[in-house]
Amino acid sequence: GLTIVDERVHDAALELVAASAGVSPPSIEETYVIPQFSDWPFAFTRIDAVYVWTQGGYQVGREPDDYPLFLAVREQDVDAWETFFEWFDLPTAFERQPRDELDGPLQIVLEPHASLDIEHVEGYPVIPRAETIEYMRENYAQFQSGLAMLDRMYEDLDLGVTYRETERAQL
Repeated sequence: GLTIVDERVHDAALELVAASAGVSPPSIEETYVIPQFSDWPFAFTRIDAVYVWTQGGYQVGREPDDYPLFLAVREQDVDAWETFFEWFDLPTAFERQPRDELDGPLQIVLEPHASLDIEHVEGYPVIPRAETIEYMRENYAQFQSGLAMLDRMYEDLDLGVTYRETERAQL
């Protein structure tokens, strides 16, 4: 997460990141930081919420040459977000786009909400853990081992999920 308390530093950093994007596309790491320079609330959602809640321990469904970033945003801010990401030459959509339809590996998938419930994990804004777990359960085949990881990480959870690589290898 990134917290800038001096508006002048914020503006200078934003201009630097935008100018840098004009020379070469942002890296995956930079793309996680860029939304934090905006003026609107957001939370990482879907695959990124899983990534944040597992503190970077669980990553699925992405490759360096095909990397969507999933952000929950307020409906009223969608146009502003689209304009914001244009500064960085990052395409936005409401659903993940096929890699062959994009000019680069990165894309921003916006998920509009009437309002946002935002929690923070290691400084990163993210949808609540319960919503993340619900998403993981809806996509159980992809996230079974991730659910087991969350169950081990957070003592207050009792998800009843077990997963071992040896079980997977025997299937």
